[in-house]
Amino acid sequence: GRQRRERRRHPPEGQGLLPPGISAEHLGPYDFYYWDNFWSLRGLLDAAFLLEAAGDSGAARQAVKVAAELRAAIFSSLEAAAARLGAPIMPAGPTRGFDQGMIGSLVACWPLELLSAEDERVVASMDAVRDQFCIGDAFFQGISHTGLGTYLTLQLAFVELASGDPRAWDRLRWMLSAATPTFTWPEAIHPRLGGGCMGDGHHGWAAADFLSFVRAVLVRELADDRVALLTILPPGWEGSPVEVRDAPTHAGRVSYALRWHGDRPALLWECERPGVELVAPGLDRTWSTREQAGEALLEPFVDRPSPPRRVRLGSPAHVSPGQT
Repeated sequence: GRQRRERRRHPPEGQGLLPPGISAEHLGPYDFYYWDNFWSLRGLLDAAFLLEAAGDSGAARQAVKVAAELRAAIFSSLEAAAARLGAPIMPAGPTRGFDQGMIGSLVACWPLELLSAEDERVVASMDAVRDQFCIGDAFFQGISHTGLGTYLTLQLAFVELASGDPRAWDRLRWMLSAATPTFTWPEAIHPRLGGGCMGDGHHGWAAADFLSFVRAVLVRELADDRVALLTILPPGWEGSPVEVRDAPTHAGRVSYALRWHGDRPALLWECERPGVELVAPGLDRTWSTREQAGEALLEPFVDRPSPPRRVRLGSPAHVSPGQT
């Protein structure tokens, strides 16, 4: 907190943020990074929850207070960056422009869940990344980790999944096409040669994200003790049965089976805990239930929805090509 408040060390756009430093390798060199601040904010909020659960209300209140100060500083800085760039994007840091490092700021949506996938800043940032920094379905990283980023492509996929955008599954299919014979992935892939070109040959982060993404498609935990079954229905799964048994969630174990009656999906489910709200946005966005077990015939399935709304990018007052 003391370092965060030392104004003499911070330019105006960095006031209240964590001091500059070396962050995730794919973001660039020594600088201020929203990535660090977003992770710190989530840490403070989670610490407050744990402290309150442990009976230390005083420390929990202090954590909430510091979190509120940091949140205010982050979003004040983001507003200044948006004004400078002429668009509500989230760059990598308060002095950065439209560069590949901005993918790091998407952690605010996933996995930290500080912003929703429908937030204008997330939508605009996703549009900018897709338009300027993707080759096909893969994200191309040109800062430090030069190449088609495996775990970074899945960062896009997770945010798209949160908004119900079926392009998320296209990124998973790219990952499958890029898998090694041992079903792992390098940190980055050469866009022409197709082999690993930097970093770990078998990158644990990429493999873990791949497994987490498949799990999130099938069973995804939402806020307020809700659980989403099939956030998206992958292309080609229409009319095919799906079955998930004893998936562990914070709401208890969840099982379900998908069957079809013509074009209408029939869903059977069972939840370990009573009172948990289940939804199935990839099948029927209007359906939900709090019944612990049951079955339902849903509305006729409508094929892949259109991509979500786009935010028009204006003419930046000043665009840095990535002061890296």
